[in-house]
Amino acid sequence: MRKIIWCISYLILSACSSSIKDNAASVGSKSESEKFDFSENGSGNAKKEKVAQASENNQMAQQTLGGSSEGTTSSSSQLATYIKNQDDEGILKESSRLLIQNSNDFKALNALAMVYYKKGQFNLAKNLLFRAQKNNPTFEVYSNLGIVLLANEEKNEALRQFKKALELNPNDFVSASNASSIYIKAYDYEKANLVLENSYKRGIKDFRVLNNYAISLVGLGKYGNAESVYKAALKENSSSRELLFNFSILLIEHLKKNQEGLEVLQKLKFIGIPEQSRNKIQELELIARKGQK
Repeated sequence: MRKIIWCISYLILSACSSSIKDNAASVGSKSESEKFDFSENGSGNAKKEKVAQASENNQMAQQTLGGSSEGTTSSSSQLATYIKNQDDEGILKESSRLLIQNSNDFKALNALAMVYYKKGQFNLAKNLLFRAQKNNPTFEVYSNLGIVLLANEEKNEALRQFKKALELNPNDFVSASNASSIYIKAYDYEKANLVLENSYKRGIKDFRVLNNYAISLVGLGKYGNAESVYKAALKENSSSRELLFNFSILLIEHLKKNQEGLEVLQKLKFIGIPEQSRNKIQELELIARKGQK
């Protein structure tokens, strides 16, 4: 059975010091924790086999940081500054001060969880977010907890958290993308498509969201629609290796647009080929050139 490699995008939602009313304001930036998986682990059957590797949002959201009393306003403001500057030591210090005054301060708990997550201490981050969730069950906290659980390989529980975030905020396209990445890895392209369709219809243009949406469309055999989505995504980020790689597979193996596929591969080779994908790219070039004869 023919192997197909795809790259599933992992969305990034940066910490910010202002209220996140719409996650679109924070998703565009990348961080050191961003992951791209270029491993060979898929195949060609759209319904039963894996067609791609998807995008998760693996950096955490931050609630508004402003104290409700004069005694905590200064620490909250300072914490917001440390978060903006990505100063982990400062976050640890100010969060501790806030928690001495109020052990259930969800803003401090969320900030601490962010730091421990970045350090790879997922169980500590998870426990802090469970505490924050108990006292302030917002969609951001559910989304953050899902991110930590996903990093800790607790996919089913992570999916439950993302679903709850979407129940609270159907427009949370970050959780939608993370949920879709789990569905794609489980070969369930229909569910992946459903959770991202709302984001797409709302005009979300983050290239990682579009990448996952296109993957789900290919998995459902909607190749023409997928082509349109990839082209839209490449307008947002024309140098994304994952987009170029996935798009070349669609063009060559599904749409039989060999010349266009070769042009996309040439651009990918100019940018730099992921070592793990080198064999697949050589295979695509052979298929395309044979198809031109």
